Amino acid sequence: MTPRQQADRLYDRTMIAAEQGDSVQARQFASKAVSAYGMLDALDADARYHLSLVHAVNGNALAGDLQADSIEATAPRHLFVSLIRVRNAIAAGDTGEVLLGYRRFLENYDREMAAQRSEYEVHRATIESFRDQARRAAGSTP
Repeated sequence: MTPRQQADRLYDRTMIAAEQGDSVQARQFASKAVSAYGMLDALDADARYHLSLVHAVNGNALAGDLQADSIEATAPRHLFVSLIRVRNAIAAGDTGEVLLGYRRFLENYDREMAAQRSEYEVHRATIESFRDQARRAAGSTP
């Protein structure tokens, strides 16, 4: 396996453990995933999104927000920026930031999906679910 494949494998194991409610194992894999992503020469938007989710498992929203900032610096309208920021705002109970993130996501959705970024295809179900949540929050239908 390449170093990226190893990091992504640890991400997958982190998410599976978290989904199964095994917080101990999720945190163990999360720590390993953070280290593995940290050893990569460069992180693309997909890796940064993964890393933000791993940081969320560890309860480190600030580190997740830093990944959103990095994505935004190279792709200001990238949908992952809103996904990360809204997730962290929900965890923090910041409804104003949640609504702002949803609006921003919807403003960028059509243009970004037309860009056919490979990471959007990989995370299509998550993006579509988030789009539906954003539309409900904005008062429109999915």
